[in-house]
This record gives sequence, C-alpha cells and structure tokens, in this order.
Amino acid sequence: MTLGRNAALALALAAWAESAAAGSLTVAIGPEQIGNGGAAPTAMPPTDPFQWGLTLVTDGGLESTLSLCPGLLLGHRFKTGGLFASAGGGLVIDAHGAGAGPYASFGYESGDGAAGVHFVASYTQAFGFAGKRYLAPSSMRFGAVWEY
Repeated sequence: MTLGRNAALALALAAWAESAAAGSLTVAIGPEQIGNGGAAPTAMPPTDPFQWGLTLVTDGGLESTLSLCPGLLLGHRFKTGGLFASAGGGLVIDAHGAGAGPYASFGYESGDGAAGVHFVASYTQAFGFAGKRYLAPSSMRFGAVWEY
C-alpha cells in the first residue's frame, strides 16, 4: 500500500508541528543511495537536493526527518552518551517511486546534549514498496546539530 501525496504531506506536517518544541535541529549533507548501484558522490558545492536532510528531535525523543532520500520519516531516537539509534516509519522515497515503510538509523553527536552547535554523523536505511517494486534507499550524512 502506498500513501497518496496529500497523505504524505499531512504526515510530514504533523510530525514537524509535533516537533515545534524540539530539543535539537540537525542540518546534514552526504551521499545517498536512491536506486540501483552504489551511493552517489557528494557534489561540491552540495547543490543536489537529494543530499540534504533536516531532522528535528524533541526532548522526549520524537524524531522527524525531512529529506528527499530516504524520505519523510517519523520515529523515536534512543541516545546513550553521544551515540544514538532511531527507528520508525514514513514515506520512503527512491528513484523507483515512493511508498510507506520502516527505517532505522544510527549515528554520533558530539557535545553529549549540551546546548550549542555540535558535529553529527549518521547512517539511515529505509525499506518500502511502491506497487510491486521494493525500495531500499539509504543515506550517510555529516553536519551540524543545534541543541537548545
């Protein structure tokens, strides 16, 4: 079953509205794998919109991600020290289409929850179906997280 565009947009907006009182905002870029073959190299300057990702995380651990790859995702983040893991679902997007599915992510944030701007690195893998096609986009991103 795939989500319609309006349902996907409603899911994304609801996630971002819930995250309005977020505890951190991450802006990151990096290579993505959106179809057959391996990851695409990161463009310099990074003008490819598939390479960008925004993530909001509330103090309670609700994580919402807005990106063209691997998609519009909503889940829960578990943190211990600077390491984190996330799991959830949403609209999975790759070169073959878009459909609902789960995702998992793990990474590292410097600063250990202290206020300010810190380094972040993460890897996200999502799975989904678009009609009879299996989707498996992933991304590896590096960037900055603003904890507030």
